Amino acid sequence: MQPNRVSRRSLLAATAGVVGVGGIRTEGKQETNHIVIFGGSSDTIIEYGLTVSGRLRKSGRSGGAPIADRHVTEDSEDTISDGGTHASGTIAGGGDAYRYSGRIIRFRVSPSSGRAGETNVYRNGRRVRSDELGENPAADAPIEFVNCDTARVTGSFRSVRMHTSFWDESGLGTNILFEGPVSGTTTIHPTAAHDPYPFAIDTVSVDIRELQTPGQPAKFTADNPYAGPWCRERGLPNHLVVFGGSPQNVVRYRFAVSGQIRKSRENGGAPITNRHVTIDDEDHISGKRVRGAVAGGGDAYRFSGELTRFRMDGDATVYLNGRQIEPDGGGGGDKPGDGEEPTKRIEFLNCDRARVTGEFERVAISTTWYASDGLATSYSEIGPVSGRTRIDETNVGDVAGVTGFAITDIATFESGAAEPTISKRHPNLNACLRQVRPAKVSASVEGCAATGGRGDVTFGYENPNDEALLVQSELVGASSTAPPDTLNPGRHTFTARWNPSSPDDRLRWRLDMRPFGYERQITATGQTAAECGVMTDTATTDRTTKETTAEGEATERSDPTTEKPETTAKPATEESETTTGNSEPSTENPTSATEPSSEPT
Repeated sequence: MQPNRVSRRSLLAATAGVVGVGGIRTEGKQETNHIVIFGGSSDTIIEYGLTVSGRLRKSGRSGGAPIADRHVTEDSEDTISDGGTHASGTIAGGGDAYRYSGRIIRFRVSPSSGRAGETNVYRNGRRVRSDELGENPAADAPIEFVNCDTARVTGSFRSVRMHTSFWDESGLGTNILFEGPVSGTTTIHPTAAHDPYPFAIDTVSVDIRELQTPGQPAKFTADNPYAGPWCRERGLPNHLVVFGGSPQNVVRYRFAVSGQIRKSRENGGAPITNRHVTIDDEDHISGKRVRGAVAGGGDAYRFSGELTRFRMDGDATVYLNGRQIEPDGGGGGDKPGDGEEPTKRIEFLNCDRARVTGEFERVAISTTWYASDGLATSYSEIGPVSGRTRIDETNVGDVAGVTGFAITDIATFESGAAEPTISKRHPNLNACLRQVRPAKVSASVEGCAATGGRGDVTFGYENPNDEALLVQSELVGASSTAPPDTLNPGRHTFTARWNPSSPDDRLRWRLDMRPFGYERQITATGQTAAECGVMTDTATTDRTTKETTAEGEATERSDPTTEKPETTAKPATEESETTTGNSEPSTENPTSATEPSSEPT
């Protein structure tokens, strides 16, 4: 179904809709709330935006979040604007914290690797999800946002209204789209209304009535916590960085691409810090062509398609997608010339879209995706083809029903050829696989208890995905319970029987998520046997020995006039049975209860 579309272009309106909404100022009110955002890594930079109804200021404290204060930083890259109501910044393994008054109007965070699971948000010491924050949280609506440009609606509604933002040659623009009716679980991904430009879904509204105007009240409205200026880069997967030269040795360069291009302030994995990557007046973009200069710093660009040619007058370093390339080439061994764009080529437009230009007998396409039990691959051949041929989910092979896939390799063959004419691998394959992999499952310990001389430990897990995952898991410890290998969507628990042998024993549940692209296993560790109140053989023996020793000393003190040596040499077992009043031996340690000690007390 093609959505109806209302479009307007306004830089100011789009900026307000995407970067942050102006807040309501609260004068004179003390900051009573605290929020901390942490996560990411040196390879994964996470951006965020926060708007409050009162005022906010930076904080160097964790506020009860599980991150040390020394890792909560106050950086120059983090800014507070709009009269103290809006904050934005980046994190890359550390954390940013703010104190604020009033309420949170809007919270947005860039999806890490297509997911938000690597970002931690704590408000007043309690962990919250990004979709729980703001005036229109998605957690309160039958609407789920997957990433910048995809949402899911669950239920039957007559109308769906979307406010979107997009980026084209003229800059930022906004759309208002209408769809419906919908029922069941409906995936919303309005590519056709924006193609070929990157876009973001800002808000989604649904109603059982017909929605006809932008401001019409709706039964449910939800803000997308992943929408922001970072969404523009989703349609520009390639990152080119040029750096070097000096003030006395200015290096000039020029290049062209086959897709869209824009300037960037990030190093894209190149060995130069972000603060030295600048946007200068000397750098010019004209359509698909770029010319610029470096004099000791660096220039960076995001673009789609391919680097068709590159020329440089001087000695500088060039990185494409985090890998150094030859100054006269486009990377990967290809060296485009100064002429027009090649008549035969392969372009990767996105993780799951590509384009083949030229006349070929057949095109071989390899794809990678994640099944319920881990990594899976598909292979497909199409042809003959001529002109421009789009490669997408309709012709890449068996990917129907999967939540996401990445085109791995494309090879083209001319008539009768055994070897490919052109063969290319996706330049951002690792990033694409991180984007389409299932969200990480979390495991926890819900509690433990002592029952009948043994222990019961209850573990829990939460699978945030829509499909069940088949995961290898094991219990590490003295337990005969088989843990679940099928992790169903949502939150679930199971209880394991436990027979610890010492008070310090713990039961651990270990899940192997490596088949889904995660490097580390997930482990939930229970409390010690002593903390759970479970009596173990070691604990019983120690207790019996201590009681025996104490009771023996008490017997000696109660009969101080007795001097017969056989009295002091009386077996501890007899004294123990007498003083404790036990008529039957202990079932936990029958040896200590029925046999006399070999040494006197």
